[in-house]
Amino acid sequence: MMSDALHGLRRLFAIVFTADRRGVLTLVFVKITEATSLPVQAVALKLITDGVVEHRRALAFGGLAALALSIVMRGVCAAGSHVQYSVGDRTMIALSSHLGRAVNRPAGLELSENPEFHDRIVMLRDGIRMLPGAVIGIGQIVMLGIQLIITAVLLAGVHPAMVALPVLAVIWVWFAGRGNRIAFQAREATAEAMRLDEHLTDLVLSPGPAKELRIFGIEGEILRRAQELWTGSTRAILRGEWRGAALGLVGLTVFTFGVAGCVLGAVLLARYGRATVGDVVLVLNTALLALGQVAGIVWAFRDVAGGMRLVVHMQWLDGVAATAERIPPDVVRPPDRLRSGIDLRDVGFCYPGADRPALAGVNLAIPAGSTVAVVGDNGAGKTTLIKLLCGLYVPSSGSITVDGVDLTDMHPAQWRARIAGTFQDYVNYELLVRENIGQGDLRRLPDSSALTEAVQRAGAADQVRALPAGLDSQLGRRFGGAELSGGQWQRLALARGLLRDAPLLQVLDEPTAALDPAAERALFERYAAGARHAREQAGSVTLLVSHRFSTVRLADLIVVVSAGTVAEFGSHADLMRSESIYAELYRLSTRSYRD
Repeated sequence: MMSDALHGLRRLFAIVFTADRRGVLTLVFVKITEATSLPVQAVALKLITDGVVEHRRALAFGGLAALALSIVMRGVCAAGSHVQYSVGDRTMIALSSHLGRAVNRPAGLELSENPEFHDRIVMLRDGIRMLPGAVIGIGQIVMLGIQLIITAVLLAGVHPAMVALPVLAVIWVWFAGRGNRIAFQAREATAEAMRLDEHLTDLVLSPGPAKELRIFGIEGEILRRAQELWTGSTRAILRGEWRGAALGLVGLTVFTFGVAGCVLGAVLLARYGRATVGDVVLVLNTALLALGQVAGIVWAFRDVAGGMRLVVHMQWLDGVAATAERIPPDVVRPPDRLRSGIDLRDVGFCYPGADRPALAGVNLAIPAGSTVAVVGDNGAGKTTLIKLLCGLYVPSSGSITVDGVDLTDMHPAQWRARIAGTFQDYVNYELLVRENIGQGDLRRLPDSSALTEAVQRAGAADQVRALPAGLDSQLGRRFGGAELSGGQWQRLALARGLLRDAPLLQVLDEPTAALDPAAERALFERYAAGARHAREQAGSVTLLVSHRFSTVRLADLIVVVSAGTVAEFGSHADLMRSESIYAELYRLSTRSYRD
């Protein structure tokens, strides 16, 4: 346990030092100066007292000089006190950036869908906010530790037995450390409940869910559940805090008796002529100073312990992120253009913790340059198939090859760089319109002509022209910009997905749910014309997931997914002639429109 604590402290200090080396060195100088100023003051008071009592003018003037020195030292410390806040802020920024990189380090989605990951993220976010206090705490511990050592030397000069006071200080710190661990464990045990409370509270406070909450009249119920979670979590945390405080009180009591014993001992020594009045003043000052020093160390250790717990969670995140990164030892680059296509051989996939696989025994050959529509009931496995092809998951069994090369042998980032896509759960970036679209390919962000072409292909040209500043218009009412409808946001997401030039794989996963059937068909026809250019340049494959069969029939090939496997595969004409599942679904769809 002690070795873990020392490792955590060493790791925390390394993070702080890396974030702001000059600030740390300045902080060390300031804290050493502050650590010696108070003991110098105590010695000065002893010299002044003995000089006055014993009529020794030189001794008294020496004490006054030492007192002046201590005041100057305190002034220097006050002038440099801002450094610790600067170091704390820089460390917080550095660790926040590290957290962002670690979260996005894995190529797949397994980590982001792990409940323990989200619990750790909650604790990391809370811990990062406490980080400036931890940095200040490290400085306090350094300063107070030096003060305590000097205090022990000064007390030993009066009587060797008084060295026991620092030993009692260690006991107090030990009890307080045990109490801190209990308090932190209570907080960590409530992380999931607090996360759910935060989610429910956000539902009530966010404008998006407001319509549904009010129509159903459930805002009171949501608030009640959030309050219940918060109350239960707070009670558990307070129980841990009280238990921790009780242990700290035991240590404080032991140390207080030690301080009283030192003062009483100094008085008795002076009474029997074995110590001077100045020694009594020195012991009184240093003992009371030690009480404040150890109290400061206890509080500083609490802040530092929070920082050390933060390091533990960060190391866990770094470890699982590195494990999930999936960088093959011999990286194969994706081809410049597809020649044969993408093949799935006996592919299966099961989500962690799921009772049954989402996909099993999938065999599928997707020719280069083809446009493929994927259809099937909700939950059939369509989106899972898309995620596997995008390299966001690794198959539990079987293999996916691109022009004969296994997808797991390619660097995930390099493969993703050759994919363009629009998904049903697209993101509404409340940025400038050009920045919103430009997220699809940052290299083409400065190219207004490329952005305009993507907007036209997505059928969003009229809506962008209608905005106050066109591509330079701000989006999102929260930032004083235009608030778009669901269909308008979706068209911008489509433009974003169409920005990347000549990808090997173009994915449209339910990209037009907010558009009417006629608009979807017109969009797909425009896109199909553009896809021919990408097919000629890179042999691109286009995957379309849709429930609208009027659009699906335009694809070269149609894949019917049912119960986690490929039930049928072929062109619209072939599947209609075979009286297949697809034929039945198509007739039902067209009949519903006629009715």
